[in-house]
Amino acid sequence: MTRLGLRVVAIAVLMATAPPGASTTAQSGPIEIRTDDVDRFFRLYDATKGRPTAEQLQTDYLDAGTPGLRHLARVRNVTGERLVQALAQDPALFSMARSCLPVLPRVRARLARTFERLLEIYPEAQTPAVTILVSRGRPLAIAGPGDGVQIGLEGMCSPLAAR
Repeated sequence: MTRLGLRVVAIAVLMATAPPGASTTAQSGPIEIRTDDVDRFFRLYDATKGRPTAEQLQTDYLDAGTPGLRHLARVRNVTGERLVQALAQDPALFSMARSCLPVLPRVRARLARTFERLLEIYPEAQTPAVTILVSRGRPLAIAGPGDGVQIGLEGMCSPLAAR
């Protein structure tokens, strides 16, 4: 994941931080960084030799996903059909996402340090749940008070994200 990618995440976290006293599901303290949606996507992707059906993506990936994935799917209209279209239109995007899998543990550690630093600088900040997932390439990340931060691994690992 690029430095730009980490900056996007930091900005998204700030966007997801509610003002003091506002109602939110985020809390102060250790950050929750979920990557299990990425694992689920690539298990399905590998089992289908890179050609999952819209129904498989809908039921085995999206519907079975974390709250962060289900939130992104709802607000960005990500469906099994739209994922199939994205896979057909730009298969290299998803191959590049796979290349980022080995660095996910380091990304988690860097994000944790970033959040610790953010809380030192801005103690009123909340630590929303961060979900790293696979989507359609755009947006790179979304965030909102009470909704956490959702980051598309395929978008973050794309060479276009480095620009």
